Amino acid sequence: MDILLSFGYEVTLAANFCTEEDNTPQKNIKIFAEEMKAKGVKIKQIDFSRNPKNIREQFRSVKQMKELVAKERFDIIHCHSPIGAAITRIVAGKFRKKHHLKIIYTAHGFHFYKGAPFKNWLIYYPMEYILSRYTDILITLNAEDYRLAKRKFKIKDILYVPGVGIDIEKFGKAVFNMSEKKKELGLGEKDIMLLSVGELSANKNHEAVILAMGKLNNKSLHYYIAGKGKLENMLKKTAEANGCRSNVHILGYRTDIAELCQVADIFVFPSLREGLPVALMEAMAAGVPCIATKIRGNVDLIESGKNGILTSPDSKDIAKAIVWMCRNAQKRHVMGRRAKRRIQKFSSEKVRMKMEEVYKKCV
Repeated sequence: MDILLSFGYEVTLAANFCTEEDNTPQKNIKIFAEEMKAKGVKIKQIDFSRNPKNIREQFRSVKQMKELVAKERFDIIHCHSPIGAAITRIVAGKFRKKHHLKIIYTAHGFHFYKGAPFKNWLIYYPMEYILSRYTDILITLNAEDYRLAKRKFKIKDILYVPGVGIDIEKFGKAVFNMSEKKKELGLGEKDIMLLSVGELSANKNHEAVILAMGKLNNKSLHYYIAGKGKLENMLKKTAEANGCRSNVHILGYRTDIAELCQVADIFVFPSLREGLPVALMEAMAAGVPCIATKIRGNVDLIESGKNGILTSPDSKDIAKAIVWMCRNAQKRHVMGRRAKRRIQKFSSEKVRMKMEEVYKKCV
């Protein structure tokens, strides 16, 4: 939006600002909307739902988008999120030739990918194949999706952009009192802090790390999860059942992720599916040695044994990786420094330059 405003465009942000499906607190969403308004962005409430079974909301959002696109003569529509992008492309498709409209879709990780369940290929691949007819520019955020799109879709412009961009300065040089932060978190002098950042969902696979904590039974090892979600109670019960409840700390929604990353000894990212994970990139920017699952997106960032460790999502393998990190403090610090160097190419500045090129294609 900042790029488009700098090019002199009028910008409308159409999104669901009143959804309980988002783990970001409502007050933060409201603050964001007000910040956009102050910049001159028009805010339009559309009742998009992430849940495909939410039929009433889906139909309502289709109607709302039809009214919006018919009323406004947009030159560019840039879509994000699978369902919202699908609705928007279908609705706006007929205006492409009539209004010389360009439609851009950023795929934040296809639901069909190497190793994905067959039903994902059965449902999501045909849907994206059909919707590719209404897409002028497809942006992919990782190498696997880029190669797949080039093979499968007949879209004129299929581009690779290295993520959504991260603030290298913010995460690399967070200014705060380290000892006070450790005290706030309840960390002792000899404790080792593991950190994960992400919503408490099955896909984020925090349960595997908790099971690993139970296997290791190390009272000096503390696992912190920054995030909220429906699985909070289940994760607490899992920790209780595995004898590590006092060493597992669920922090909820946090605004001090940069500081938490700086305090952490090891970052653990056990996801089952990702596009190009911002949380992992932020940890790398902070110079934290990372353990991550060997999946799409993560493999674009981590070269196992050099700037981190890639492992399976199984708790036994995660436990082995944690033990190695704990026993090899010097080597893990080297990994952290290499991760910090690696992540420079994913900075906000470099992504902005790429996106400026994308929007210039639409002029």
